[in-house]
Amino acid sequence: MCFQTSNFRFCLIFCLIFFNIKAQSLQINPNLQLTTFCKGDSLQILFSISSSELTYKRESESGTFSSRLNIQYGLQKKTNEFKILGETFLELKAQSQLRPMRIISASVTLNARLFKSEVLSIQFADVHTGKTQIRSLSYAELCNAQSRFKLIENGQWMAKPHLQTGREYTIEFADTFFKSLELQYFSFNHIIPHPVDDTEAQQTLLPVSTQTLHATNGVFTLQPLYDGLYVFHCNAQNTGICMYASAVSDLWTMASDLYWPVLYLLNPKDRNTIQKTMFHKQDLDSVWLALCKSKILARKVIKSYYKRVNNAHVWYSDASPGAFTDQGMTYILFGKPTQVIQYNNEETWIYGPLGSPSTVRFNFTKTETPNCNCKPWMLNRSTQYADMLESAIESWKLGQISE
Repeated sequence: MCFQTSNFRFCLIFCLIFFNIKAQSLQINPNLQLTTFCKGDSLQILFSISSSELTYKRESESGTFSSRLNIQYGLQKKTNEFKILGETFLELKAQSQLRPMRIISASVTLNARLFKSEVLSIQFADVHTGKTQIRSLSYAELCNAQSRFKLIENGQWMAKPHLQTGREYTIEFADTFFKSLELQYFSFNHIIPHPVDDTEAQQTLLPVSTQTLHATNGVFTLQPLYDGLYVFHCNAQNTGICMYASAVSDLWTMASDLYWPVLYLLNPKDRNTIQKTMFHKQDLDSVWLALCKSKILARKVIKSYYKRVNNAHVWYSDASPGAFTDQGMTYILFGKPTQVIQYNNEETWIYGPLGSPSTVRFNFTKTETPNCNCKPWMLNRSTQYADMLESAIESWKLGQISE
């Protein structure tokens, strides 16, 4: 993300958006998108609602408006919340008598570089009756793939950064001054990070291939040919943006997608054994069953585990896909930290009550990497993490983990 801990504070969003419907109720689905990007000292914000996300209901019928909402504002850096400095209107195409409704307020709070628990709340009001409805969305739902861009297929904006091989996509950046971007392809045969207690030299994850894409009229064209992960960078300051590509349309359905992240839960002996075998769905099922001892528990753990894997790809992609970075691995295993402290090129994640003997700190340092201009956050590994790692793995096996 382009957010910097020391540079940005955010103020309360107040937006006035009018749209007209003859309706009894309004429903906003949870995949409303929020896009943010920086220019100089100002922060820009863009909301987008695609046609499938805004629905209405009436006594005799229900339907979906053909609509799109695009709001772009400059934001001031004053307090800990957003403040929108303007207003815009939404035009809806609907075969019904027009009736005004409006969004009367919205607010979002962001916490440094970690956006896991932040929530955007939007309050809707019927202009005539005054009845209101509040909808809260998590930042993970709002900020898809750290997006400062729109991914488009056949003229339709895509809500998820998952690609199908052989298809053509276009990428439009909010930062329209980008003329080129570096695209790296990683196969699923990844070198995953060493465990947090392994002090051996960390191997650098290298892409299978790297290419430069050039914009035509501000638009990039991408056609993924192989299953795997695609990470692109716009400049040396930006973190990477990670996308999946596979022959199927659904995310996390192939054994190759699911296989490598589970290695974080294995001891070194089992990890080495499995890495030497071919991976198929039955192998993956066997691994999870061996970890959790029952199919019912395994299903529960798998759902939570791969949700974190997906979040890690979204939040921590830099020079490598997010789930295969040190911060991504730490988040997957231990969850979100109690507190984060960032100073220059150092970042500390704190787990546990401050001042308690049981509190654990993970220290990360921005490090030069030979395969990208980005400086990834590398964990300062220590054997003191061994007990915490063992405890975290045991909690996963027992399903004793929280979101």
